[in-house]
Amino acid sequence: MRVTQSIPTDSLYKFQAVLGLILTIFFSISFLYIHYLYFNFSEMNRFSSSYHNAVNMLDMIDCRKEQILNPHDESKDCGKLIVTETSDYIEIEKLDYLRTIQEINISLYKKHEEIAKPLTENVNFVTGINLHLIYSVGFVISIALLVVGMRNWRDNVQKPIDQMTKLNLKFRELELRKIENEMAIVILENDKVEQELINLVL
Repeated sequence: MRVTQSIPTDSLYKFQAVLGLILTIFFSISFLYIHYLYFNFSEMNRFSSSYHNAVNMLDMIDCRKEQILNPHDESKDCGKLIVTETSDYIEIEKLDYLRTIQEINISLYKKHEEIAKPLTENVNFVTGINLHLIYSVGFVISIALLVVGMRNWRDNVQKPIDQMTKLNLKFRELELRKIENEMAIVILENDKVEQELINLVL
């Protein structure tokens, strides 16, 4: 004898749990992505002054190198860049070194600017709404969906299945004991019949 029980449809519980899990992952990843954009935006602002200084410095370095290479052309004003050296070769080396440093500053700024581009392009939208509040509410709703779906699954589906399994095991044990008892009775009756046959023969 098997115990069967109608299990309520579990599609709603699965849907709640899976939707909650997907939304939790989505809000977690997008929250981290927004913070990553904010970090790069702040780094871009931090490197902003060094970027503008580096751009001006590159112009002055190029101007000074041209003055060294064309000493007869004194018409160019190279700003306040003065690198006094004994030879033009050493001064050009120092200017190249300065140029490398300025290019590094520019590349750092450009890297952070490129990464923060989605944030800077939509700055009116981002500043117009409270993203942290939206992500917090969405994250709480997704966690609630996940927890409610899993709890409903456990209470309304998994527990009845476990109870049915336990009852089926108990019934199987009882059936096995019944069969063992019936076999023991048959063996006893066989022994009785054999004993009676032996007594008749004797």
